[in-house]
Amino acid sequence: WAIAFSLVYGRQIYKDYQEGQINLKDATTLYSYMNITVAVINYVSQMIISDHVAKMMSKVPFFATLKAFRLDSRSLYKSIVLALVKTVVFPLTIEVAFILQQRRQHPEMSLIWTVYRLFPLIISNLLNNCYFGAMVVVKEMLYALNRRLDAQLQEVNLLQRKDQLKLYTRYYRMQRFCALADELDQLAYRYRLIYVHSGKYLTPMSLSMILSLICHLLGITVGFYSLYYAIADTFIMGKPYDGLGSLINLVFLAISLAEITLLTHLCNHLLVATRRSAVILQEMNLQHADSRYRQAVHDFTLLVTVTKYQIKP
Repeated sequence: WAIAFSLVYGRQIYKDYQEGQINLKDATTLYSYMNITVAVINYVSQMIISDHVAKMMSKVPFFATLKAFRLDSRSLYKSIVLALVKTVVFPLTIEVAFILQQRRQHPEMSLIWTVYRLFPLIISNLLNNCYFGAMVVVKEMLYALNRRLDAQLQEVNLLQRKDQLKLYTRYYRMQRFCALADELDQLAYRYRLIYVHSGKYLTPMSLSMILSLICHLLGITVGFYSLYYAIADTFIMGKPYDGLGSLINLVFLAISLAEITLLTHLCNHLLVATRRSAVILQEMNLQHADSRYRQAVHDFTLLVTVTKYQIKP
């Protein structure tokens, strides 16, 4: 498949070059060529590390972790909607832009050619979409973990209030703290699983993400340049304003900005969620807590502190 894809689209680029149809000032043309290049590089890089990725993914206790946190339907619904926007809405929007451009420049051609142009974009973003979807689920897992930690914070601080110390016996509080310590150990184990496997998953995806960001940055640059060029031609050269061409360029500019914004937004929420765990642990009052629970809190805090300086935005 990789060889066939490279031959078909490589031949198309070479043909455009021979006929002098390559216009890198056009956002749609540049976007198409960049995605073809990224798709080929992704194919080659993933073929090289496919065995490593397969072994790594087979060791991820994904569904067991999901079951342990018992995510509610609302959070899953929000995650699915966010993933669908990136994987479905964005490509459909670009397909509409391709159709408008083809109707304008080559009305005699079949609409199948727009799908032919869209296909490299879908392939080049496949790995990024997989990583984005996984990180959306990781974010919801961290939120669920922090909710469990927050519930412990409320109960632990409540048990150590003066009126509660008089209300419950020492044996009951010791028993309750031991139960909470067992639960906290399980949360620490899940936290470590999330951190370790998220980091391992990022390694094979890093090249694809860097290439995708380069594509979007170039797309933003060319998009702004095209809009500026069209406005300059109108006001300086007196040419009629190319509204449809500007609209098509604006679509690719907006998609590139939206892609970077979504990824930045997600990464920021992940960092906030990981730091929130440390904040909750620091707010726990351990003055009258059982020694078993103190040890569990200290171990979890050490884990969060160690991973805090290893997490990369």
